[in-house]
Amino acid sequence: MFKGKIQAIGTIENIEKQPNLERHAIIFPDFLSKEMKIDTILAINGVSLTVAKVEQNIIFFDLTNEEALKLTTFSQLNIGYKVNIETTPEFGTLTGRYPLSGIITDVTNVEEIINTEGGQKMWLTAPIEKTEILANKKYIGIDGVSLLVEKIKDGHFSVNLDSDILQQTNIGYRKKEDKVNLEIPDCSDVGDW
Repeated sequence: MFKGKIQAIGTIENIEKQPNLERHAIIFPDFLSKEMKIDTILAINGVSLTVAKVEQNIIFFDLTNEEALKLTTFSQLNIGYKVNIETTPEFGTLTGRYPLSGIITDVTNVEEIINTEGGQKMWLTAPIEKTEILANKKYIGIDGVSLLVEKIKDGHFSVNLDSDILQQTNIGYRKKEDKVNLEIPDCSDVGDW
């Protein structure tokens, strides 16, 4: 489980492509890279991944075609792309947001971004087969950020993004027609844990 609260933004430094495998090298901020070890579990853009290699502040993750590449936005990322980073919290820590599993439900499109007084409102495409499930949820995960669902209308849903989310996550870099990882949690009334 993850908090859905991003700790840092990393930058993709390299992508090594092999048959059925991609190794993503991500530059971590110094304060977080010091804690990284092989087999550490993290959420990168909301996807639960395991550290494969550590070289100072560059952390490597292996993604396979059958898993993360087919079911997430990772196959569309390029060098220089900004990613959200979250480590697993210690058991018993309060989240401050709603918990996420790190298992992506769908990839969805950013349809519209509207500037508001305190930040932005983002409209996204609702997966047709999951619209009813989405309607019964209080929150979802977008690229690993736990957000409240504001409205659902005509196959789309909206979330409000305050200035902290825009500054402290990669969501501030998103634009219309970008694709993002969507997690629709199995249980939305868990609260803080």
